[in-house]
Amino acid sequence: MARCRRAGPTGPRLALAGALLLVLAGVVLLAAIHTRGLGVADDAFITYRMAQNLGDGHGMRFNENGPPVEAASTFLLTVMLAGAHVLGLSLIQSSVVIALLASGLTLLLLGWCVWRSVGPWGLLAPAALATMSILASSATNGLETCLLTFLLLAAAATHVAAEEGRPRLLPVATALLALVSITRPEGPMYILALGVLRLLDVARARAKGRSWRVALAPRSQVAWAAGFVVIYLPYTIWRLAYFGMLLPNTYHAKELQFIELSKLHSGVLYLKLMLLQQPALVLALVLGLAAQAIAPDRRMRTLLALVLTQYMFMVLSGGDWPHMFGFGRFLMPAVPLLLWIAAESIARLVKLRLRLAAGALLLGLAGLSQLDLVDAVGMELPVHYHYRAHAAPTLEALRTAYLHELPHMPRAEWWQRSTQTLALSRYHNNFDAVVGLWLRQRYGPRVRIASIQAGQFAFWSGMPFFDMFGLVSPEVTRQGPARLPSLLRQFNPRLIAFYKWSSEVHHHRLADEGFLQRAGYGLRHVFIRGRSWAFVVFEKGQTGEEDPREVLFATMEDLPYRVSRDKLIVALDTNHPRL
Repeated sequence: MARCRRAGPTGPRLALAGALLLVLAGVVLLAAIHTRGLGVADDAFITYRMAQNLGDGHGMRFNENGPPVEAASTFLLTVMLAGAHVLGLSLIQSSVVIALLASGLTLLLLGWCVWRSVGPWGLLAPAALATMSILASSATNGLETCLLTFLLLAAAATHVAAEEGRPRLLPVATALLALVSITRPEGPMYILALGVLRLLDVARARAKGRSWRVALAPRSQVAWAAGFVVIYLPYTIWRLAYFGMLLPNTYHAKELQFIELSKLHSGVLYLKLMLLQQPALVLALVLGLAAQAIAPDRRMRTLLALVLTQYMFMVLSGGDWPHMFGFGRFLMPAVPLLLWIAAESIARLVKLRLRLAAGALLLGLAGLSQLDLVDAVGMELPVHYHYRAHAAPTLEALRTAYLHELPHMPRAEWWQRSTQTLALSRYHNNFDAVVGLWLRQRYGPRVRIASIQAGQFAFWSGMPFFDMFGLVSPEVTRQGPARLPSLLRQFNPRLIAFYKWSSEVHHHRLADEGFLQRAGYGLRHVFIRGRSWAFVVFEKGQTGEEDPREVLFATMEDLPYRVSRDKLIVALDTNHPRL
């Protein structure tokens, strides 16, 4: 198979290819935003609040005067956004710009890699990535996904180049893996996987009669690990000293969330859902495994090791948070690698003069990339998970946006709707933002509040916040849900608030419907006799357009399991005294 020594893209050809890729991605992205209403995910606002406090000089804290907590598992993005906050830039817009830049760099880097390895036709790989719906949703959700994806692809490309004749790049490759590791905590798994491959090479060299010293090549091994150790070791020491936890608080909160669920089962379910959403990636992986079995290759081995490591992480971690199922956050880092693998595998068929088979596989990949098979196979998720299809076919979005809507809509209005992800007014008018700002204005910025909505709700209110879910409150994860009543007493909140979805409270008894338990593992511990906390239930239906002033108040004594629906609703906020 062709090696990286192949003449790569240069001059005008490189510029033209890159420009066409970015234009294609831009056209698809605008159509996706226009037709699917893509925007910043609620979890991104946890990172925003952390970055805001860090930029204001309060350290890595969710509450200004609270304990240090790694509520956002992405340290690198938090620091970058803190810098943007210091410069007076919008956290929301900065996060989306970072994701868009990382997405563009990923497309360009993938195009450069496949062109150098398999020739110009390999640009079909980044073109396919540009049209996949998972890229559009990742580039607009405000999370660390696209930044991580670019860093992992850069690490893979550098590592491949180092193994194929440029060993001086090894420390650079492992340094990039260190940046991956401080972007999201699964990073060390990649360095471990590549370390296993190096040990296998040593074992093979030893089997051929070489001495252990020669096979190990100590200088080479030190150079390989240097980039990772120099960056990641000081970071880990600082984390242990600052947070007192080896793993992020988000991991421990998730451990509590999955108390009643099989974590491994949830991980398998997540992986199955991701592959049904993006079936082209299944074909890409099969092609890579078959190609490697027929003709082993170091480049293919490296790429497969990184992809399989990501899959293993998805399973062992239990998948993403239940409310994030369907976003593809844990799958996206592997997508460019899988498309690179597919290009490499099909190139072997072309080299073997099996052009008909290669063409059929290309058509198959193109067709599968536009399918979402979740509904087709009748897959159903447990009630704990909230799956929304984010993988609507790109061709459908393009046809709707450019053929059916654009000709019948003023250009200014169409452009405004297509770029609404970057418009701050969209988030200011969001239900969660209105609720948070309303609470802050009514009760003041210092009134303590307990809830399980740690995203937009907490960010916009800016009030001292106790998370009964444990995501941003490390005392919950350290002491467990059984200690929640005493922890609530220590925090002494003046308000306990959460959302009422649809019309469950109006039509069913609260305990019988069980939506308190579905809202979070800790809420069942809130029923504490003898306390007079105000219990706020916000009207939030499917559209999110309800007025937050339509609030139901009840003291904790008014919410025993035996209470009827009529006694549950105590008063509307307009008649309730200020706390």
